[in-house]
Amino acid sequence: MMNAECWKGLKLAGFGSRRQMIAVVASAPKPQASSPKPALSSFIILHLLIAVLLLAGSAFAGEGVVLENAKGVTWRRFDPKTGKRSFEVNAKEATASEDGKTHLITRPEMLIRGSEYDVNVSSDSGIVRSEGGRDNIFTLKGNVVVKIADPGKTVIRIDELTYSESQRLLVSDSPVKVTRTDITISGTGLEIEPEHESKDVRLITLKKDAKARISPTASRSALFSAISGTDEKANSKPDLPMDITSDGPLSINRNSSEVSFRDNVRVLRGTVTITCDSLQTVIDPATRIVDEIRCAGGVKAVDGENGAGASGETLSWDSSTGLAEIAGKKGGEPARTWRGPAVISAPLIWISQKDQKVLWSGGARLHAPAEGKTGLLRFGGGSR
Repeated sequence: MMNAECWKGLKLAGFGSRRQMIAVVASAPKPQASSPKPALSSFIILHLLIAVLLLAGSAFAGEGVVLENAKGVTWRRFDPKTGKRSFEVNAKEATASEDGKTHLITRPEMLIRGSEYDVNVSSDSGIVRSEGGRDNIFTLKGNVVVKIADPGKTVIRIDELTYSESQRLLVSDSPVKVTRTDITISGTGLEIEPEHESKDVRLITLKKDAKARISPTASRSALFSAISGTDEKANSKPDLPMDITSDGPLSINRNSSEVSFRDNVRVLRGTVTITCDSLQTVIDPATRIVDEIRCAGGVKAVDGENGAGASGETLSWDSSTGLAEIAGKKGGEPARTWRGPAVISAPLIWISQKDQKVLWSGGARLHAPAEGKTGLLRFGGGSR
């Protein structure tokens, strides 16, 4: 039986605001043989206190609820619309500051409920700061691992990560590595948006110095065959990955599998190099191949081995059409494509990967050697 001394460890205290509750339960001491049986009134008081805590948890659905005991600590938040748990942090141990506004925690595990995909975060340690109202700031440190149950099976590793309950954002300035099906990304700085006002958008953003490697399987895009002036079979080598670098930022839309690169973008696959200001790639989840590539801003694609290439303001590839489209700048430089000494320029150019035929829209100009050879270019003639 528990004696009266054990109730000294039971108390209620404010945590951050009057609408957030924390219950601290200490371990009960071993009963002494000479200890008298607790009075019935103590038994009733205990159950009344437990009932108050349960009622408080129900009454403050949508607000923060913290339950702490000798075994660990749990922070919970509930969706005010559904009443369901939307957020939870469990930690092995917690040490509170004197004012109760800061907790040092060990082995925390965080769960953020999403409308489609949950986000799970774990680390070695962390700090919890109460900012008042509905906001607690969780800073997780050491071997931080983020797992997202999305189609890409996203796993993120980072040294430090902060989560704000009010903003519903995970942010960091540390070096980061992101692994998804068929793509590995690294960079500096991170922002994860578990929820977005648009259900079609679920963003992971790397702030700068982004590097990505798309697996050889996914890299077999016929765009590189179109640029090189070779057939798809000859250029779709299975052992070549696609490496992409940019100054950043880089963003991943977890719903659409679109990865966007910005500022000083460079793509390398085999002997083909593409440079541009911005780039978007989409990996088809069914075929696991890069299905779309869209480049913009000072685009230049060159095959250093075949002496072939293309340039323009934009370049795009869509596997469903099998066409590479190069557009010039409005009122400025036209689009160009070349194979060896043969060059064609026009406001809009298409290259058919299937038969290596070049099509154009608007007035076109052809530069070819005097002997009339056009290298590997085959002109479809006229507008598309």
